Amino acid sequence: MLSDQQDFLLMGQAGYGINNWAMHYFINWNNTTLLLQESWGVGSYSDINLAKKRLSYKYEQLKKILVQVHKKSASFPGRLVVIDSEYNQSGWGWKKSDTHVEWEKEDMDIFENVNQALAQID
Repeated sequence: MLSDQQDFLLMGQAGYGINNWAMHYFINWNNTTLLLQESWGVGSYSDINLAKKRLSYKYEQLKKILVQVHKKSASFPGRLVVIDSEYNQSGWGWKKSDTHVEWEKEDMDIFENVNQALAQID
């Protein structure tokens, strides 16, 4: 089991059948944990162009967050945790102790929420 302090990046594609695939992007770096799971199928029920646009948007948002993390992680009130998943509950918050994450309320796109919160940190 990896600790919060160990950096890692995991990217992959997993699934089975022709319509049940997911792209995974997990990064633990600089007092931040980002977890992204996006559906990715090339079967008869999916639009590959729409899937590419969704994934591109999410990777662009992750890039913006990582730029802010690089600049501001020393001022974080705890470990930033961001989960964006089509398969599990999504959310973001601060892990200020070893036991739990204090989840924030979402009132818009998860990435917009996180970028606005990071913009307020000096």
